[in-house]
Amino acid sequence: MARPVQPEWLGPPAGALGGVVPLGLVLARSELGVVALSHAIAYSTGVAFDLVAQAGGLTPRSAQGVLHDQHAGRLAGDELPEGFLRLGIELPDGPRVANVGSQWPHLRPTDSPSGPLLIQRAGGGGQTGKSTVSWNVSYWLWPLPGEGVLQITCEWPIAGIPVSTSELATVELLTASAKAARIFDERDAEPSVGSASTQFVVATAARATSSAEADESGGALDDVAAELRRAQRSLARALASLERLRQ
Repeated sequence: MARPVQPEWLGPPAGALGGVVPLGLVLARSELGVVALSHAIAYSTGVAFDLVAQAGGLTPRSAQGVLHDQHAGRLAGDELPEGFLRLGIELPDGPRVANVGSQWPHLRPTDSPSGPLLIQRAGGGGQTGKSTVSWNVSYWLWPLPGEGVLQITCEWPIAGIPVSTSELATVELLTASAKAARIFDERDAEPSVGSASTQFVVATAARATSSAEADESGGALDDVAAELRRAQRSLARALASLERLRQ
């Protein structure tokens, strides 16, 4: 039995491989920490940004609480802890969205929000020492921004990072979104739970593709694979930068 299609505002469309844009963009840096965007994956409906952050010079107690603090942005009205990394984006046509007090935790899949939305998705990290914490997380920006420039602002008090703004032109994101390749119809997929299960369904469907379909889609998938390798190199450079900061 086909399952309901996930609303496009909730995350990347199931069954699609997005176009990868290596970024290696440092949003802010201080003597104690750094925040950077490793890469973006663009789809026809929105963009997933991969954020890398590291903070050092912390007390052991503060270091232990940083990852827990990242949930604080969902609670509008509460005073934010210093460990919470604030992130905001202004779209080319003016609307702004942030990970602070966002409406998305209160939305249901049947809702039709007007947007834009910035949704924190899969991520992880931990202490790399008694006084150092590394964190990697994906944010889903919906809808796909139009032509122009994104104003990306971050602030991370615990890492000594004040309000800092960087610019990112959308031209590469829009070009990459046109390269997104669909590898199966999500309505025909078995129900899945969590990102690991979703990846398994994608792999299973890809192996079941007929040779004729593989020949037809091979070029697009090769392009995506090449872009993923470039994104990995970009991530490696960002992590190397974080490691130099620790030394």
